[in-house]
Amino acid sequence: MSRAIVNAWIRHETGKGPARRLRAEGKIPAVLYGGDEGPLSLAVDPSALVKALDPELKRNTLFDLKIDGGAERGCLAMVKDAQLDPLRDNMVHVDLIRVSEDQQIEVKIPLVITGRAEGVKLGGVLQQVFRKLPVLARADSIPAKIEVDCSSWQINDIFRASDLDLPPGVALQLEDRRTLASILAGRVEEETAAEESEEEAEGAAEDEKKAEGGSSKAE
Repeated sequence: MSRAIVNAWIRHETGKGPARRLRAEGKIPAVLYGGDEGPLSLAVDPSALVKALDPELKRNTLFDLKIDGGAERGCLAMVKDAQLDPLRDNMVHVDLIRVSEDQQIEVKIPLVITGRAEGVKLGGVLQQVFRKLPVLARADSIPAKIEVDCSSWQINDIFRASDLDLPPGVALQLEDRRTLASILAGRVEEETAAEESEEEAEGAAEDEKKAEGGSSKAE
């Protein structure tokens, strides 16, 4: 499978001043970690990096990093972390990590719950505890997402880590007893029960009044 190529350049200066000049040139500071080599300061084109990321895998995308001007000609890499501008929401700094195709790495992947639970149809509420799951997988076999069909779930059902059906070679990094999602009794059910209780109480009060009225009449 062909992978996107991201070009990078060795960065000889660090600090706020050089970083600002770099951004003015349309690049951002980056640091490459991992492997036997130490951290390497780089500069990358953020638009090219974003374009290289798979729309589904996003930061878990493998790409070929080509380094210009250094002894290291290139390597397989992934995005480890990214710093975003709080106002513009664009990348201002990125950390990359060297990987190999058969390397086992821990990543987070989305947990997507599909279908409409039977318990929800009866007024329950779906509570999803984990939106992303920490998993251990080969770098070249990271799933884009894990899907779970909740159609058969009833009110008070709990879906735990041990219930998850994972693809081959993917291991969940959570204890089996951890709750991933559940169906809680919803407000509709609670309000209905409260209304029924009020009606029963009112009915009982009316019965008492009638009974009292009947007794005094008999006297």
